[in-house]
Amino acid sequence: MARTSKPRGLLVLFSLAFFVLGVFASGRDLSTRASAPAPVVVQASQQWEGNDGPWSSFVLQVGTPSQQVRTFVSITGQETWVVLPEGCPDSAPNVNECPDLRGGLFTYNDSSTWQSTTEIWNNTGLYALATLVLMNLGIDGNGMYGFDTVGLSFNGGGGVSLNRTVVAGIATTNFYLGQFGVSPRPTNFTVENSNSSSLNDPQPSFFSQLKTNNIIPSLTYSFTAGSYARSKTKRNALGSMVFGGYDASLNGSSSISCNFADNAGRELVVAVQSITKIVDDTRTDLLPNGILAVLDSSQPNIWLPVEACRRFEEAFGISWNETSEMYMLNSTLHDSLVAENANVTFQLGNTLSGGSTVDIVFPYSAFDLTASWPLASESQPYFPLKRAANDTQYTLGRAFMQEAYLIADYEENKFELSQRRWDDSAEQNLVPIRPPSSNNETTSSTEQSESSSNSSLSIGAIVGIVVGAVAVSVVLTIAIFVQYRRRYRRDNAGDRAEKPSELDIQSSAKGGATVQGAELATEGAEVSELEPAKTYGAELHGDQEHCVEIDGLQKVAEADSSQTIAEMDGLQTVAELDGVQRLAEMDGEGRRPEVHELPGNTAHPSAEGR
Repeated sequence: MARTSKPRGLLVLFSLAFFVLGVFASGRDLSTRASAPAPVVVQASQQWEGNDGPWSSFVLQVGTPSQQVRTFVSITGQETWVVLPEGCPDSAPNVNECPDLRGGLFTYNDSSTWQSTTEIWNNTGLYALATLVLMNLGIDGNGMYGFDTVGLSFNGGGGVSLNRTVVAGIATTNFYLGQFGVSPRPTNFTVENSNSSSLNDPQPSFFSQLKTNNIIPSLTYSFTAGSYARSKTKRNALGSMVFGGYDASLNGSSSISCNFADNAGRELVVAVQSITKIVDDTRTDLLPNGILAVLDSSQPNIWLPVEACRRFEEAFGISWNETSEMYMLNSTLHDSLVAENANVTFQLGNTLSGGSTVDIVFPYSAFDLTASWPLASESQPYFPLKRAANDTQYTLGRAFMQEAYLIADYEENKFELSQRRWDDSAEQNLVPIRPPSSNNETTSSTEQSESSSNSSLSIGAIVGIVVGAVAVSVVLTIAIFVQYRRRYRRDNAGDRAEKPSELDIQSSAKGGATVQGAELATEGAEVSELEPAKTYGAELHGDQEHCVEIDGLQKVAEADSSQTIAEMDGLQTVAELDGVQRLAEMDGEGRRPEVHELPGNTAHPSAEGR
């Protein structure tokens, strides 16, 4: 009925209002997602190099103008180490090839943005190349420290670049190529001035500056070292380093999640529950008891208890060289081990036994590495295993990271390890990891990822969709509101009753019958909406009596003959409808009754004879 348009109209208006609010909220959410920073990739150099590998290296641009160098990733370090010209002295063999063999040289005097710590703190500028893991392993050296610009582009153009990052120039051969530290820890410089007073002045790492400058979505990264042996049969066996996310095409389907250890700088500790050599159906246990080992990619070796090393010696026939402190192989043994092609499985967990575990399986080719000067006078195969002096030296080095995929989350202080996937058909699929504070929209590395090839809408497209939806919603809202106002005014104007609304009037008549009548227009009387349980009459002149029109099919209650018929004066206007108009009432069978008008001076025939 006509009066129900009011609540329905309001319902439509409220619905549209909520729709508009939803569009605004969705637009804001889409805008937030669109503007959120994406993961940043450190480009692999496409080369295999190093005097203890070969290994996949990564490209950096250092200084202004930029000087391109190749480095290895250090997951336990936080600084950028680059080889200086002093690293290739005239006494070095193959001196002409030395700069390239060491990944390229950095000349800080050629950089206009280089600032030595000597200029800042009046010191010598020399500091130890120290990380907690390397200190425990007894691997050290000195570097000339300062600050300079470091970029991640492959050819010096575009890409992420940060000013005033900690850079150390090195000459030591303990690190044959430079190192790119990806830990978020700051560098603490202890400064001694002429008065011998000291000052601790921590400087932010490259990784932490990426997050501070909102270049990456979170303080997370993923890494795998790459495998030269796999490159012979796999399309992409290079290393992978991603800040703020991970590459789903490399992340294995099975993984373990571990909380960080309490010792900062040695937080990536995992339980090694067992190590097993497998040849056909023969299994050999290589680890007497479970150990806790730290992950590290700054050096190549796996450091295990002496007893475990002896089991490796028996299983593979290798021998410890006391002079070089390495497991060097002669050509005969090397060829035999390559032919045997054993697998070695590391079972990792959160605890030394039981609980969730993941297996990282290594083909023997992962241990088939080559040592060259200054580790050996001539190139010689070696097995990347070291005897640990104590439990602080238990370490899984770069050789381990060939087959493992690491995701480190410094927002939640945890990391995940899985077997790296080797799928030639899979394309790079970068997945951002959101921090837990971003509206509970953290993307876990174990969640189903969406392929980066499925490109999302651009920011301009998203803004256009949102603005268009809002504009259409506003126009529709205004149009419906105006239409509603017109209907409301028309239905409630007393002087515009040409098309009266139908009302349900419950009239108490004899026998409890319900009488329905048409609403009559009165002189200036405003008709309000009726309650179905009450009977209302239109207001008449004081000398008039209201007659309720009776259904034509209903039996009329005859009046007593002695009663006077309540007829109107002939001069008065009868408020009946024009016979041409259609009445809204219908009888109980759905038919419209015929209406017969009577002259003003004629009595209803059914009232005669009483």
